[in-house]
Amino acid sequence: MDSATLGSEATLIGGGTVNGNLVITGDLTVQGNFNFGDAGVDILTIAGYIQGSASGNTSVNIGAGTPASMTPTTDSFYVTGDSEFDGQIYSDGNLRANNNLVINSNIVWGGLSTGTRAQIRQSGSFDQLLWALGSDLGNQLVIGSALYNTRDYDHALTTDPTVFIQSVTDPNSDNTEWMSLTHDQADPVIGGGKGRLKLDSLGLQNSQGADVASATNIAVGSDGNVFELTGTTKVDLISNVGWQEGSEIMLVANENVTIDHGTATATTNVTILLAGAGDYAMTANDTLTLVLCSTTANGQAWREKSRAVI
Repeated sequence: MDSATLGSEATLIGGGTVNGNLVITGDLTVQGNFNFGDAGVDILTIAGYIQGSASGNTSVNIGAGTPASMTPTTDSFYVTGDSEFDGQIYSDGNLRANNNLVINSNIVWGGLSTGTRAQIRQSGSFDQLLWALGSDLGNQLVIGSALYNTRDYDHALTTDPTVFIQSVTDPNSDNTEWMSLTHDQADPVIGGGKGRLKLDSLGLQNSQGADVASATNIAVGSDGNVFELTGTTKVDLISNVGWQEGSEIMLVANENVTIDHGTATATTNVTILLAGAGDYAMTANDTLTLVLCSTTANGQAWREKSRAVI
């Protein structure tokens, strides 16, 4: 037939073909297949809702097949084959994947991608998988035990993206058992809430930095802790720029050079205090180890820790 109008309820037990419009003002029960025409031309408009059979407690199925993971109900929806959505998908429940979850773009928590949203972004052009942390979630990634996945680990909003690694202890009992990794825009920083940094069976390997030419005031780079000192000009002061108190450096003489004791600090160029309160006339291969530190009486200085006369 070219078109059909059905009243308050209709049941099609065998089959039928409608070549025009099908208008249903009540319920439509189809006990066989429901085949809709050309998807590129025809439009199916439903003002109400679709549900599975109440008597059989079955889902609404598209395609032949049987649900393998869910327990079908009249509100369930089962699709055989691929599905594609050009718009957004909103889920009020969990989103489950029983196989691989393949994402061709990015994951963003909390809405649209902005500078404050935490997100995982992939880029083949940049050859990178980026975990982008935002202020909405504290600018931090906390790794903790699944036993306490509903706890607040009490870390304040950080300025720079920071990774916190927690112990298995309940943070409600002790929230100080953590270590952190970040970069404070000047230096890499390893922090902790409790205890000391322990390397277990691994040794700590320092690096030798670029050579430093002797001068009245010298600056050593941040590329190592051991530096070859070249030239013969007397060294009076060493810069503290890029170094915090507690830092240790070693100078290795390439030739005869004198390290001065006690020249007064001038801004960021800091005095050197040597053992015996006297200058150190180094010869080739001699070493001098200094620690940057402060005392109440004498302030900040590069203080001698040890020397080797070779």
